[in-house]
Amino acid sequence: RDLSVTDGEWIIQLGVGGALGFTIVFGMLLLPVLRARKVSAQRKLGKEDEQILATVALLLAFTGLDLIPNAISHVLPYVLAGALMSVTGGLLKSKTGENLAPNYAARNPAKT
Repeated sequence: RDLSVTDGEWIIQLGVGGALGFTIVFGMLLLPVLRARKVSAQRKLGKEDEQILATVALLLAFTGLDLIPNAISHVLPYVLAGALMSVTGGLLKSKTGENLAPNYAARNPAKT
């Protein structure tokens, strides 16, 4: 008979999946943040692109920290992790000096 309510996601993952399950779940949330830092250090990104990358990485990091005392109730952390992992992977694989999504207005000046 369960006498207590398990509320922290870390303890749920540790209890259900053991150390391996805990490492996989929280590693999946931490790896994109570390890759975003690597991309930011290696590539010369535009100001807007760097701000977007940093914002998504910060949201993911804060959401991951929120999972320590609270259980997960939505898929937002996994969506953010997938989006950040995809963008950082594309930036790391890109051989040109261009960003993946440069400012549209800079590429296509307004025609009058």
